[in-house]
Amino acid sequence: MTGVRPVFSLHVAGTPRPQGSKRAFPVQRGGKPGAVLVDANPSTAQWRADVTAAALALPGMPPSEPVTGPLAVRLVFALPRPRSAPRKRRTWPAGRPDIDKLARAVLDSLTAAGVWRDDGQVCALHVIKDYPGPGVAQTIPGVLITVTHIEEGH
Repeated sequence: MTGVRPVFSLHVAGTPRPQGSKRAFPVQRGGKPGAVLVDANPSTAQWRADVTAAALALPGMPPSEPVTGPLAVRLVFALPRPRSAPRKRRTWPAGRPDIDKLARAVLDSLTAAGVWRDDGQVCALHVIKDYPGPGVAQTIPGVLITVTHIEEGH
């Protein structure tokens, strides 16, 4: 990775939700067996819709052509601070939800928004999970998303 060119940056307010496992329900389609996949976490659908809507609200989104090439993504999640968390000393949300599942929900939402062709284009991913505060530059729960295009040969 020799250089980066910004694609976009945005903040999505709300309680970040993980994209968990899928449940499969058997169905018959045209006489052939098949399955319908449903997200095991029903609250994920609204979170993904919020992320997709925020991306589409950016100027120039969706792009006339999805972004191509290798991408770097930085996600900074600010989770709601539980009442039991100490206010005067530094604490981390070292438990659920899983950081990789939080990232998956956002990446899939950006794919749905038509930002890129496929989230497989993401070659560098930096994810932080914390509580709102100066360390994450957020005063409310949500996610800061920064996408940059990785440029070769600079």
